[in-house]
Amino acid sequence: MSSANPSPVRRSELICPGHSLKMMAKAAASDADQVIFDLEDACAVTQKVPARAAVIEALKTVAFTGGKLRAYRINGVQTPWCYRDLVEVLEAAGRQVDVVVVPKVMSADEVRFVAQLVGQIEQA
Repeated sequence: MSSANPSPVRRSELICPGHSLKMMAKAAASDADQVIFDLEDACAVTQKVPARAAVIEALKTVAFTGGKLRAYRINGVQTPWCYRDLVEVLEAAGRQVDVVVVPKVMSADEVRFVAQLVGQIEQA
């Protein structure tokens, strides 16, 4: 099977809390094929908004070794944080994001919502 843009192999993923710049920098320097900065389960409610800023800072300033994929996990579509997780991070650091992880998907409409919003952010 050949493709013009083959997807990189992801043998290992490392998920770390999006509120800790220190942990995100350590993950970026790891041997994992993909690093996921988590804004969802790894962040308490009181950390959700500040964690967004930390993820933006990490994506913009931390050196990622070994050509690893850079990802972040948003809060679920049904939460009050999802929209800002997408808009703020992608507007500020979208060029440094390879993957957006959508958690706890309950329907195809949730995926369509995220895809449409990401597309609009990319166009803007």
